[in-house]
Amino acid sequence: TANADTEGYSRQDVDLRSEGAHAMTPDPTPSPPSLADELDALREACQVLAREDEALSAFDMQGIDRARADKERIDERLRALVAERRARPHAGSHPATLLQQHRELCAQVRERAHRNQLRLEAMHGAVRGLVQALRGPTNPGYGASATASAQPVLTSCIE
Repeated sequence: TANADTEGYSRQDVDLRSEGAHAMTPDPTPSPPSLADELDALREACQVLAREDEALSAFDMQGIDRARADKERIDERLRALVAERRARPHAGSHPATLLQQHRELCAQVRERAHRNQLRLEAMHGAVRGLVQALRGPTNPGYGASATASAQPVLTSCIE
């Protein structure tokens, strides 16, 4: 039976303690990251990409910026997890179901990220086209490369 002194420890730890060993202290080294940790990060990436997709649909610049920051944070986390896993190639095998989930989530992230990137590029092109249209020959005062017009902007096209 467990009591307050042994709660949270394995039976082996309790047996060792009863024999006088000092095995009751938990292992101070954290367990190494696993494929499950990568799956969690990939699931989070899918959620962020879904929020980014919504922000793109709504032309929500703050939402797009938040998604970018979240993607950068997740990317750093994934890179660290993968690097640590690769540094210990023989640390253990993973069940086939985890490997399959990993492949599927990687494919989902890749596809969603690609789709969002295409949408971002299209939005950028549309805004650039709008600025160029506003800057056109009758409105040279609009846009970053334009110089100040000698005529007032609104009356320049009235002749």
